[in-house]
Amino acid sequence: MNRLHQYWKVAVVLFVMFVQMLVGYAAMLVLRGSALRRFQIAVLRKNGRVILAVLGIEMKAEGLENWKPGHAYMLVSNHLSYIDTLLIASVQPVVLVSTMEVRETPFLGQVVNASGCLFVERRSRERLREEIKLMTDTLKEGFSLAFFPEGTTTNGSSVLEFKSSLFAPAQRAEVEVLPVVVQLEMVNGQSVSPANRDLFCYHSDMEFHPHLLALAGAERTRVTLKILPAISAAGSREEVASLSHAAIVSHYRPTS
Repeated sequence: MNRLHQYWKVAVVLFVMFVQMLVGYAAMLVLRGSALRRFQIAVLRKNGRVILAVLGIEMKAEGLENWKPGHAYMLVSNHLSYIDTLLIASVQPVVLVSTMEVRETPFLGQVVNASGCLFVERRSRERLREEIKLMTDTLKEGFSLAFFPEGTTTNGSSVLEFKSSLFAPAQRAEVEVLPVVVQLEMVNGQSVSPANRDLFCYHSDMEFHPHLLALAGAERTRVTLKILPAISAAGSREEVASLSHAAIVSHYRPTS
């Protein structure tokens, strides 16, 4: 790809992210509560689709019948990249749950905060209790939540064990858990392999801007989002986490 075109794509993505941030913060001046969050995630859904299109990422959603409009769910997924959030948010309105590390990242943190995201601080048990209550209240308000129970992104060679603590809101709000598989199918017009998967996968000590530039240089990327049947949140958190993990693993094809 022409280097100038590559930089142009990154510039457009950053501009759309800036617009997302600007509109989200502006909405905070006039809206409150559920109305504010509903507006922010609607804007995220539209802008997310624009970013995916600019980056040449084609997404095919399977199992849409399992995600019933008007129902609140706790969505859980394997986690390959920051792009995962846009894939999920582009399907139906959903409140994303991220970490305080993302919240503290310059620019990116402001963008996700303005998008109606919730943040969890895994390093503090006291803070985590408060955040679980906030997540529970959000589910009770009728919003679906989406989070990544692996707790980190990976290179896609496996699905890490799920941390069970954030399954508590689904139980307290009495909503079902909806497992989602992010399956990378093609990168730069080629089948996925250890040699090219990191153009999409964002993990370890990678830095955001260099990775975004590399992804913008890929000619064509294809991802399938598989929405699996809902799972009851009854039982222990560990049992629900284990069932969700098993469902995703059974439908996921490792990248190696």
